[in-house]
Amino acid sequence: MLRKTVRLALNVFNKNIYEPLPKSIMQRYNFCSLEYALENIHFPKDMHICELAKNRLVFDELLRRFPGAAFTPLSHCAGVVSIVPR
Repeated sequence: MLRKTVRLALNVFNKNIYEPLPKSIMQRYNFCSLEYALENIHFPKDMHICELAKNRLVFDELLRRFPGAAFTPLSHCAGVVSIVPR
């Protein structure tokens, strides 16, 4: 029942999802689109795809909670670990 509800929601809303990240950031850090992440976090074809989706959604969550922190050089963050792969 829940899978059917999630599938229906994705079918109805996924094409209208706003992509907040610029393409340059997505390419630089190998992030998938938000649409792709939402589809594949719920219905992944394999674990690699699920991991790509998870990384994107985690990044978005951290960016909402700590705007700008993801792009702050480590030298400016005493004791903070960067969430963005270099």
